[in-house]
Amino acid sequence: MKTTLLSLLIPILILSFLLPIVAAQDYNTWGLPEGAFTRLGKGVITGNVAFSPDGNRLAAAGSIGIWIYDASSGQETEFQLITGHTHDVTTLAYSPDGTIIASGSRDGTIRFWDAVSGKQISMFKEDSEEVEDSEEVTTLAFSTDGKMLASGHQNWFNGELQVRLWNLQKSTLIDLSRQLNCIAYSLDGDTIAIGDDKGDISLLNPGTGEIIDTLIGHVRRINSLAFAPDGFTLTSASGDGTVRLWDVQSYELIASPGGNKRGSYAVAFSPDGNLIASAGQDNIIQLWDVQSQTTKHTIITPQTQVTCVAFSPNGVFFVSSSRDGKIEFWSTQTGEHISSLSVHDHGISDLAFSPNGGTLASSSFDGTILLWKLR
Repeated sequence: MKTTLLSLLIPILILSFLLPIVAAQDYNTWGLPEGAFTRLGKGVITGNVAFSPDGNRLAAAGSIGIWIYDASSGQETEFQLITGHTHDVTTLAYSPDGTIIASGSRDGTIRFWDAVSGKQISMFKEDSEEVEDSEEVTTLAFSTDGKMLASGHQNWFNGELQVRLWNLQKSTLIDLSRQLNCIAYSLDGDTIAIGDDKGDISLLNPGTGEIIDTLIGHVRRINSLAFAPDGFTLTSASGDGTVRLWDVQSYELIASPGGNKRGSYAVAFSPDGNLIASAGQDNIIQLWDVQSQTTKHTIITPQTQVTCVAFSPNGVFFVSSSRDGKIEFWSTQTGEHISSLSVHDHGISDLAFSPNGGTLASSSFDGTILLWKLR
């Protein structure tokens, strides 16, 4: 039985995360170029959002820098606008210990910031004059031990996608020269999975950058990858409409239980690794049982083109977001609809739970971030 929104979210608190409207206005003078005396507006969201590992901070990638918010109060302090990139910030990630924020930009650089002071620690970029004018960083992912960083890059002119691997201890680059569309680290840090536009999935050794094996079966671009918590199983969603389950020890296909007729675009493992949620453009979400390799629930959503799926940290429910700005809550056990939020004026680009599951962050192409207090 469906329950009301209030029964799940009591109360729902929108914590002052409309970017154009905030209580504190000191940001008008933060991080200004020499000669400028004020800033008008806070820019727009141009990348993802990410919680710090302890759940106390939320970082948002924007057109004028990186905004860091207190996840409880929604307030900023002066150092919490981090500037330095010469173009839009397109992606960011916290290090596993929460002390460093890595950011990528359309200026072609990867920068590392002290998460407490906001000061730049170092910067990586390809040793080429052409990179700054032709390439943007699209994806960043730390290894679980924080020693390696994988980055995705796209050439503006020819659309070519590549992934690079950085040894953070030695500040050296292992150039993989691989086309990529999405990337995932296993939780033990021993394997990197890269999905490309052709439908192939490359498994790489993070230490050497060498290809361990290639998983072949999809016939169109890989849109999403996710490792199971044990690191032994990988799931993939493709534009060919299929969702596949792979054994990354034997490098074999375990199952291809189904997918979406108009292409599968989002996939996620439950925290215990027993379930997979997948979704696509046909407004259908499927919940798979990993052990039996069968469909547990098929959900027809009221949404138009599901963009993200994410499980709550306790695995009790999962959420889906869409191009029409809605968030839907679903029971993991029954697949029943729990509640809806219709909050953004445009499509939702990213969802993130705080580590304790008490807060859900949503970012949108309408230029806003909302924080929802869940209960």
